Amino acid sequence: MHGLRHDKRGFSLIEVLIALAVLAVGFAAVAKFQATVFEYSAGAKERAIAARLAEEKIADLRQYETLAVAANGMVSYRDIGTNTGGALPSGTVTISNVNYNRSWAVANYYYPNTGLTPVYGMTGTTTVPSPAPAYPPFKLATVTIQWTDQSNDTQSVEIGTIISAHDPAKSGVAIE
Repeated sequence: MHGLRHDKRGFSLIEVLIALAVLAVGFAAVAKFQATVFEYSAGAKERAIAARLAEEKIADLRQYETLAVAANGMVSYRDIGTNTGGALPSGTVTISNVNYNRSWAVANYYYPNTGLTPVYGMTGTTTVPSPAPAYPPFKLATVTIQWTDQSNDTQSVEIGTIISAHDPAKSGVAIE
């Protein structure tokens, strides 16, 4: 008499359920990872836009047309100050439904007791020397861009630069 043979072919119901549970956990992890990547991607885009806005303002402040008095709508070095100067205004700039607030602070720097002429190794100071020159030899400008991200957190990018006083009318003139 032949005994009953129990060949195990295929999967049992329990094995199938365990495999489905493992797949479900894997798909959930991938979905969460994808959402995180999307969030970080959006944040990186916002930060890149903010950096570009700050760099544009710095370039704008450097494009003055005269040192002293501005006439006929010209941009003047003397007029560069906190939230003033240049063609791009301070305030809100909206890009891709995000409101970026552009502002800048400017500090005037002088060379102590030398007017406009620097002395090797000398650092600038915000103290106006006596006699005071017509305008500071250089200015430290710090541009700040702030916005609210998707998580409702305030973010900011800040870029600083030094703007030196040079007469744009003499740009490109050979020194003799």
